[in-house]
Amino acid sequence: MANIHDVAKRADVSVKTVSRYLSGYQGISRKTVERIEKAAEELEFFPSAAARSLRGQPSGILCLIADNLTTTPFSFDIVKGVQSVCEIHGKLLLIGETRESPHIFAQLIRRFRQQKVEAIIKATFYHKQIEITQKFEHCPLVLVNCFDEAGRFSSVVPDDEQGAYDLTKRLITLGHRDIANITLPEDMIATRLRQQGFVRAMQESAIPLNAEWIIHAERKEPAETSTWLHALLERLLAGRKRPTAIMCGNDKMALRVIMHLHAMNISIPDDISVVGYDDYTLISENTVPPLTTASLPYYQMGVRAAELAFDMMANGARVSGVEKCRCDVVPRESDKALQQPDGRGSAQEEDMAIIQ
Repeated sequence: MANIHDVAKRADVSVKTVSRYLSGYQGISRKTVERIEKAAEELEFFPSAAARSLRGQPSGILCLIADNLTTTPFSFDIVKGVQSVCEIHGKLLLIGETRESPHIFAQLIRRFRQQKVEAIIKATFYHKQIEITQKFEHCPLVLVNCFDEAGRFSSVVPDDEQGAYDLTKRLITLGHRDIANITLPEDMIATRLRQQGFVRAMQESAIPLNAEWIIHAERKEPAETSTWLHALLERLLAGRKRPTAIMCGNDKMALRVIMHLHAMNISIPDDISVVGYDDYTLISENTVPPLTTASLPYYQMGVRAAELAFDMMANGARVSGVEKCRCDVVPRESDKALQQPDGRGSAQEEDMAIIQ
């Protein structure tokens, strides 16, 4: 592996001249610079980030440490968002995967900091609380899709409550009052927040909550989940009073609900409306009919996390607190206005028809 001495010899200059060039010194002639750069290229010589840092120059490196993020198809947009900001600032992005192991996380922190990275972003593939035991007084740390219990660090998370609230209000505006809510497992943070949004929207519209129609999914094997869900839908639709819309904890659950309803000869959205959450487009754009859902703004979250990191790199301040990114409703064809007893649609549907 070539070193600074090899470059000096090939360029026929002193080691001191090469060192000055690498440190950004401007008083070197253009011809000498060209000889040094040509020699470095021929020898495949690249100065280390650590060496740059020792000379007082930023390493030009930002790192992203992720829990299964790059292998999770509906959350890798966080990586794209961070990368887009790094490109604007001319920084190199290094990525490490922890596989949710605190030991691997600690190892990656050590190795990246040995490379004198300028900031670290920690991302998880679902909204969760994490514990950070390491010190970050001299290197900014920003959390994405997660937050630390002690509140020591800046965090960027999805506004799950707002997304569920807006999705519920959409169904209410379409005339639905009998809405079932099949959530994700109860111990998940997203479940709690989304249920809060659902309840708030229902209460603001003075719609009584039916506790039997708020169902928390359990962690089961896929075959068991399918059996459980089919039995649940049969129960929900067996009574004289049936829900006219079903909110699902995520798009994957909505897909399963739609498949079971099709098997039961129930038409969507003519017989019942179904909405999801996440806007995992591989599912939401390909269900029959395409799925109305709320988007998880992973790309925007990645962008905002990187912006926070660069702000802290620039001013040296350490900022804490949680920022929420909007989860916008993405309307498609799996929900529709509820027909009134006289055959009319909802009031909103009639207003839109008048306007048109």
